[in-house]
Amino acid sequence: MGNESTTFVNRCSLVVRAVDLWSGAPPSASSIRVAIRGHNRAPMRTSDGSYAFLDYPYDRCTVTVTSPQYLDYEREMALGAGVPIITAGLMPSRFRSAPAAASGLRFRIVGEKTGKPVKDAEVYAYVDDDRAICGRIAEDQAVSGMPSIRITPAAIKLMPGDVFVVRGKSGAADWAKVSEFADYSGNGEDVALETPLKRTWSRGERLLIAAATRSDADGIVTVPFRGVLPSEFQTFVEIRLGGRKIEASFTGSGGEVRQFPDLKA
Repeated sequence: MGNESTTFVNRCSLVVRAVDLWSGAPPSASSIRVAIRGHNRAPMRTSDGSYAFLDYPYDRCTVTVTSPQYLDYEREMALGAGVPIITAGLMPSRFRSAPAAASGLRFRIVGEKTGKPVKDAEVYAYVDDDRAICGRIAEDQAVSGMPSIRITPAAIKLMPGDVFVVRGKSGAADWAKVSEFADYSGNGEDVALETPLKRTWSRGERLLIAAATRSDADGIVTVPFRGVLPSEFQTFVEIRLGGRKIEASFTGSGGEVRQFPDLKA
């Protein structure tokens, strides 16, 4: 018998970077579980802390990240010829302690008629304060429908998975989300959008710090705002539930997760 040997070559199918959108840092490996639904092979940790899935045999998958400290994350995606890199932006659950100097809101959503907790209500909120912005439009016009915009960054750097609001002096507002496929190490000036702007905006318009999350099984919502905020600031909150929208305004406090009474929906 000869000295033949067999060489196995693993193919990288997908790389997942997990990031805590409250702190802006990767969560500890022991606190989360990253997986592909229906795939029983665990990912390999890479040198930069990402999760690499090898030899996945199909052209579509659903990435999941689970943890008591974060709301469950999932994303269905197609796998092409290259190796897609996705940043899984994780939103805190009520069991996640606030990072140092971070701010947030916490309240419970209950049914207006039943008084029972409402789970999986979509919650959008932004900080309406010129002292705390995440940038300004840096081009003559940020045209509606474009896949990216150029900004002048502020103290808080936008990250893949972040939500922000462009709001003009007239009060018109535009929600947008930074693409989870954006370059994680970019200069922060060119922002790839997952949801293009609906309006066209002029140079200098503000990008407001915002968050998009949802209520948990007990109706409790934790709205995280990253970065150092003023000692007191105003927030706008929108609850989206079954085609309805409920609006509210709360006064936040820098460096504190302020608790509020139940919100009826």
